[in-house]
Order: sequence, then structure tokens, then C-alpha cells
Amino acid sequence: MPRKPTAKFVIAEKQQCHIHDKVDSLEADDIREKVCVAHYGLIKHSDNNHYCLFHLPAKEKDPEEFERILQEKLKAVEEKFESLTTEEIEEDNHGITLDFRYVWFPSKAIFYSYHFKVFTDFSKATFSDVASFREATFSAVAVFSKAAFLNEASFRRVKFSAYADFRLATFSDYVDFTWAVFSAEANFINAAFLDYAMFKLTEFSANANFDSVIFSGDANFRSATFNKDAFFRESVHSNTTIFSDVTFSSDAYFRASKFGETSQIFFQRTNFSQLIELSYALIENYIVFEGTQENRLFIENNSKIVLENLRISDAKKISFQTIRMEPNWFVNTDASGFIFTDCKLEYADKKNLNVEIELEKLKDRRFENPYKILTKACWQLADNHEEMKSFPKASLFRQMANESKRLEDNNGWKFWSLHWWYWLSSFYGERPLRAGLVLVGILLLFVIAFMFSDFQVCPIVKTIPETTCQARTLNVWESTLQSLATATFQSIEYIKPYSKATMFLVILEKILAPLQGALFALAIRRKFMR
Repeated sequence: MPRKPTAKFVIAEKQQCHIHDKVDSLEADDIREKVCVAHYGLIKHSDNNHYCLFHLPAKEKDPEEFERILQEKLKAVEEKFESLTTEEIEEDNHGITLDFRYVWFPSKAIFYSYHFKVFTDFSKATFSDVASFREATFSAVAVFSKAAFLNEASFRRVKFSAYADFRLATFSDYVDFTWAVFSAEANFINAAFLDYAMFKLTEFSANANFDSVIFSGDANFRSATFNKDAFFRESVHSNTTIFSDVTFSSDAYFRASKFGETSQIFFQRTNFSQLIELSYALIENYIVFEGTQENRLFIENNSKIVLENLRISDAKKISFQTIRMEPNWFVNTDASGFIFTDCKLEYADKKNLNVEIELEKLKDRRFENPYKILTKACWQLADNHEEMKSFPKASLFRQMANESKRLEDNNGWKFWSLHWWYWLSSFYGERPLRAGLVLVGILLLFVIAFMFSDFQVCPIVKTIPETTCQARTLNVWESTLQSLATATFQSIEYIKPYSKATMFLVILEKILAPLQGALFALAIRRKFMR
């Protein structure tokens, strides 16, 4: 016999359990059949609706009676399950479920080490006190969608062998998923974590979906493992979120996520094997990517970060420390203010820029004009490193920017453009050896040209009458002197151009040699800066 209700509630005759205002008639009938314990009597609540003991939304209801009926329900389901044949269990079509839809738990809900062997549905349930599923096992689908945890909740060391559904669940207090194992998909879409959320050492063997999740308090994913895709698209992070020592074996998506004004996001010693996407994310405070000499975060050749169209309040709060990086990661975002410390370029070095590899990666991502966007990204990275006095890296990025621009035109052989000659003459003012050799080449070229040009050569001794001046070509020594004098804007009194063609050559050298000399000086200056 059911216990006598407290004075506040009155047993109602010929009434149906109200369940909840949001339940439609079809679902209500199904819940009354599978969940309600109306045969123990209905209770009239102060809202003038009638409820069974499971669905009465009041903490004051008899907790002992509630627990007794709950254990009866669990035991009945266990007995049904144990009566099944092995074939029925393997086919999973027995129809046995544990149904707690809209149940309102008045006191601590303790399912410590309990084995949920059948489909279990806690959707829209309310846990008014501590809810502990610690070390429980869910062998079949577990549904907690729209469940409300008003107090602490523990899923520590829980094993979810099948699909786990936490969509739109609300965790108002501390929740602990430490060492939990999700062997199938974990779905937390639109869940709300209003206090501390602990996912330390949690293992996700299948897709983990945290799309549109709200983390109002701190969230700790330290040392968690994501073996498949991890989705955090449009998630909101208001405080500290830790992804340190996490392993992402597949893609991680943070597209359009919001990192608020008081947020601090840490990716320290994190292993990214594939893609991490932050496109269109709003970053209002600190986000840190920090590796070590042994682990530079992006450990695989095909791992990368996508930062397109970031919305940033302060670029200097975005830092990359001791990571492996590629310039193509920073296209379509302004990286000129980011903080880079001890970052290692994957392909480029002072001898081999490998801009073609960067362009191929952008082409694989189907950008319409990879040359222009890579050029812009590299210039921004160059400006960034120049400002931080990291001159060797700034030089590399300048060279890559110019190379990308050159390769855009006629596959790099637009020799009628000034940019092509800039590349040929000094490698964009970055290589003094090339600039010096080209300068020597110009001088030698005019030495040879002057040996075949007409000059008026007069005697060095002025006492000899001027009528002895001769119109002739120069010998090697005379031609060398003339070339050096012309290049330095000097003149040799006893050697004068004799024809218009010779005058043209003299003027041409006066243009080319000083220009190349300036490029040579620029390249030397930049080398000393590096």
C-alpha cells in the first residue's frame, strides 16, 4: 500500500497525471502508460494540477516512498531482461526499456556502479539534488536530452557503450565526466554547463558533438582523447576552457564559436593530427596555442589550423608558442598582431621557400586566387615578425610574399615586369650575394660594351695638342676605368663618348649600376639585421 501523502497534497480520484505543461496529448498518453506510477495515487499540487509521485514537481514529496517505487521499477526491468534468451538480447528487439521521462527526483539520485542493460531514457527529467551515476555502465542507448541537473552531477568513470544523448541538458552545478568512456557517439548539442564542467581524461571513441553548447563556468578537458571528429561549432566559452594535453586524432571544429571577454582558452601540449577550425570565431580574450620542443602541437604533416574571418577584439591576446606552422593557415585573417614565439616553419628556410607547396595546399582548399591571399598573409606575418624584432622570420615571410606574387604572373616568368627584375637582381633585396654578383655582372657587361663602342680618346698629358685626340674603341683597361667611373657618376677627362650609341650606353649604366648598388646595400643591411 502506498504511504499516506503529506498534508500539503491530497489524493485525487479519477484524475490523470498532468506530467508537464509542455507534453502533448500523444506523448502524455505514452508517458502515463510507461512511466507514471498513478496506481499509487495522484497528488494535487499547489498549481491545481494532479501528478503521480514520479512527476510531482516538488521537493517535499516523500523521498523514501519515491526511492522504494524507483527500486521496484529497476528490479522489474532487470527481471524481464534476465528472462530474455541470448538471441533476443543480441537482436536487441525485446522492447524492454527504463523510462524516466519527466521524472522529478526529490532527493539524491544514486546509481553508483549500476548497470543499465536496456535503453534508458531520462529525457526531460529533473534532478533536484545530487545525481550520481559514478562508475555506472550503459550497455544500450542512454538519453538525458533536456534533463535538468539542479545540483552536482557525477558521471565519473561511466562507460557509455552505445549512443549517449545529452542534447539541451542543463547542468546548473558542478558536473564530472572524469575518466568517462564514450564508445559510441556523444551528443551534447545545445547543452548548458552553468558551473564547472569536468571532462578530464574522458575518452570519446566516436564523434563528440558539443555544437552550440554554453560553458558559463570553467570547462576542463585536460588529457581527454577524441578519436573521431570533435564538434564545438557555435559553442560559447565564458571563462577558462582547458584543452591541454588533449589528443585530437581527427578534426576539431570550433567554427563560429564565441570566446567571451573573461574567457581564457588553453591548447597546451595538445596533439592535433588533422584539422582544427576556428573560422568566424569571436575571440574577445586570451587564446593560447603552446607546444614544446618535442611536441609542437601540429604533429602530422596534414594537421593544420584554419583561422579564416576571425572576429578579434585584441590580436595580441592570440599567441602561438613553440608550434609547427605554415603560412597558408593564416590566410583571410589579419595575423599582423598575433604573438609568435619560437614557431617553426614547416617547409620554408633561408635556402628553400617551397612557396609552391603552400599554394598547392590553398588550391586543395579551393580558394579562387591562392596567390593573392598567400601574398597578403605572408606580408602580414612579415610585418608581425618585423615589429617583434624577429628579423630572420620577417625576411622569410617577405620572400614568400614576393615569390607568391611573382608566381602569379605567367608562372613566374613575366620578365617584362619590374617585379621579375626585382627577383632576378637581388631576390627582393634579401640576398646580398646575388645582388653583388648581378652588380659585378652589370659592370662587366658595360666593360665589354665599351670595348666595342666609339669614344674620343685624348692624350693624358695636356701639353700635347688636342688635335692628336682619336676616335676609337677602348682597350680592356680603359674600358674598365670607364665602366667604374660611369657607375659612380665620375668622368674621365680624356675619354668622351663619340657617338649617340655610346652616349646611350653611358646613360644606361648610370641608371642600372646605382640601382643595383642600392639593392646590394639593402640586402647587406637586411642580412646584418637578421
